[in-house]
Amino acid sequence: MADILYLTPKELAERWRISRDALTLWRMRGSGPRFMKIGNKVLYPLPEIQHFEEKHMQASTTSAPAGA
Repeated sequence: MADILYLTPKELAERWRISRDALTLWRMRGSGPRFMKIGNKVLYPLPEIQHFEEKHMQASTTSAPAGA
């Protein structure tokens, strides 16, 4: 079985060019990508990030995201 890569909130915020505070808010609301929490450490599995990204791809500014 292949190892799954995990990103920290800092790494994911850099990937998406958003603030870590935005990710914190999304976790509280349950609106962001699924994550795992071990102790006080938050990690985002890469497959969950990719799924979230695919779900939010759009063809135009007037269309709803594919997963909406």
